[in-house]
Amino acid sequence: MNEKKSNKGLVIALIIIIVVMFFIIVGLSFSLVIQKYKCSIGTKTLNTVEKTVDKGFDTFSKVFEIATKKNSDGFSFPYINFDSDDAEDINDDIEDFFDDLEDNDETKSSFKTYENGNIESIVVRVNHFGDNNIYRVYNINKKTGKKVIAEELMDNKNMTIDNIKTRMKAVWLEKVKTSEGYSMRIASDYSTTVEQATNNNIDKLTEDNIVLYLNKEGHLCVIYEEYQIAGAETGYYIIDLDKSLYTELK
Repeated sequence: MNEKKSNKGLVIALIIIIVVMFFIIVGLSFSLVIQKYKCSIGTKTLNTVEKTVDKGFDTFSKVFEIATKKNSDGFSFPYINFDSDDAEDINDDIEDFFDDLEDNDETKSSFKTYENGNIESIVVRVNHFGDNNIYRVYNINKKTGKKVIAEELMDNKNMTIDNIKTRMKAVWLEKVKTSEGYSMRIASDYSTTVEQATNNNIDKLTEDNIVLYLNKEGHLCVIYEEYQIAGAETGYYIIDLDKSLYTELK
């Protein structure tokens, strides 16, 4: 009789132990699920913060974006919304340039952006009183936020500064060879012809001052000042170096 009671007590004790263990396991599992959920929410929140773009430009984004900003005179201009020192330098340069423009109905501005791999090229054009265009060009790496210098663009195309100068002179001569205008003297120096003055301008180009960018076809383009046969003495033009011809800002 005592043995039966002893066995019965043992069974009850085992049942209690099993029930307690069950609830312990359930509790631990639930706790792990809650912790994992919290970590997941935390990660999503972090990612959201990193990708937030403040359109008020009070903060920078970790996601590269070219936005449009407007100054007090109503000129719209590009703004690089990206967290890097070079992006900030470019933004300051662009804003200073537009702040110096004269506010009148005759001054028109526009800009274009071109994406080629990690390189983003920004070309700003201003036309003042119907005269020739004035340009500003900026090339920046979208991943690193670093400026892309002319030497890098030339290396990408396997071109040298001397190659570019030779090609520019050939394109310009092709433009004017059907007229005698290129042998005319320039107004500021009557001893120099239009051809000589333009070639001199091209010869002055270096890797530090040449203005290059990649257009929408990925072609290497150069903006430079050439002497003209009529109108203003000089004007700024764009040559598509890949095609060896003049082009427009499109």
